[in-house]
Amino acid sequence: MKPLIRERVRGEHGEEFTIYGEYKILTHLPSDYQGTYEVPNWVTTIGQDAIRSCHELTSVKIPKSVTMIRSGNFHFCDKLTSIVVDANNPVFDSRHNCNAIIVSVTNTLVLGCNGTTIPDGIESVEEGAFVGCSALQSLYIPASVKHLGFRFFESCPNLASISVNINNPLYDTRDNCNAIIETATNKLLCSCQAIEYFVIPRSVTSIGSYAFQGCRNLKSIRIPERVINIGESAFDNCHSLDAVLHLSDIKVIEKNVFADCMQLKKVVIGSGITKICLGAFCACVSLKEVVIFEGVREIDSWAFGRCDSLERITLPSGLETIAPDAFKNCNRVVQVNIPSGTSEYYAKFDALKKFRWRFVECDTLS
Repeated sequence: MKPLIRERVRGEHGEEFTIYGEYKILTHLPSDYQGTYEVPNWVTTIGQDAIRSCHELTSVKIPKSVTMIRSGNFHFCDKLTSIVVDANNPVFDSRHNCNAIIVSVTNTLVLGCNGTTIPDGIESVEEGAFVGCSALQSLYIPASVKHLGFRFFESCPNLASISVNINNPLYDTRDNCNAIIETATNKLLCSCQAIEYFVIPRSVTSIGSYAFQGCRNLKSIRIPERVINIGESAFDNCHSLDAVLHLSDIKVIEKNVFADCMQLKKVVIGSGITKICLGAFCACVSLKEVVIFEGVREIDSWAFGRCDSLERITLPSGLETIAPDAFKNCNRVVQVNIPSGTSEYYAKFDALKKFRWRFVECDTLS
């Protein structure tokens, strides 16, 4: 048997193909391609990231020959509003002019665009189905949807409205909150990225990882008293966030929860919290004051690293562990408030040695 030869071919629009036996793969469409692109009718596979960051691409037509589409396609195609699959394709469809790619046999929406409408009958939306859909303004989740992939949308800066059919048994958008909540667990999974002010429904008990990540317009968030868990990176990269109201009933501030919140100026960490994890407030460059009440036992690495404007830190008694780089590159600290009689205790921590001459012992920390 002769070995298969991998052949690379360039198309008339500058696109690149790889031919390997029976596989005929579109591997790259130039990022400056404009208008409608019709995938050639001999292509069997659209390779990973083959059609990505094509900022002037407006529509894509998928022929019946394509039976495999890898991940990463259509991401960051800012003007893409139309996706049409040939009606005779044996694997995929774009039923009801939904402008998406659906795996027909499983009713799974795998890739969408700025013009997508999720049709009734869809049972699953894949992880990463909507990434970089910068013109997407609203999403409607039908009653039929049983599974939403982790971070099924992200980098959608103009997404201002999310709604879920009231008959969906698994998900809801209670109180018109423009967020998706897992009904059985009262867990908020994800939220619109165009919002400025957000009040989490009082019935919510947890906030999922990455739930508000990249909500760069978000200025204020009110966290209900019933919330006992906030997942990692939940508010990461919320550049406009300057106020977080109520942060005491959770036990642990997880990894990178408020990292890169560039407008956050003051943080008060309540008595119910026991640990501040890796990078929790890292690179909050406007943060000037941190107040940590009794109960916190551990501050992890880079918890407040690169907080360039940090001037005042208030620490409780009973801290057991402070990572050496917990306050890495915090070079503007002028005062560290500590309980009376604890100067020697706190001076032993490497993270605080450089601040020792700034210790201020207080009878009451507030």
